[in-house]
Amino acid sequence: MESILAKELELRVEAKVERLIKKAHFLQEKPLSSFQWHDQIHFPPRMDAKELERLHFIQVKENLILTGSPGTGKTHLATAIGYEALQDRSGNKVLQCI
Repeated sequence: MESILAKELELRVEAKVERLIKKAHFLQEKPLSSFQWHDQIHFPPRMDAKELERLHFIQVKENLILTGSPGTGKTHLATAIGYEALQDRSGNKVLQCI
């Protein structure tokens, strides 16, 4: 009985994540693992790529501002961060604004 309930809970969580991904209106699904880090990306003193990938800024309710020239990957990175935020199953909601 316990395994049946655990499976039902897992299916509900998966369905919720899928609903949130659809609601986010992503143009494409881009996992953070597909992002190519390069020298043009600069981080504040207390952050690096690994810290960003852990999405710690969401847990501590900090803002993330992406700035830069066209073609530097801002939209890709924003989409990937939003996609990862939904995949971590903590109930985050994301809206892709373009």
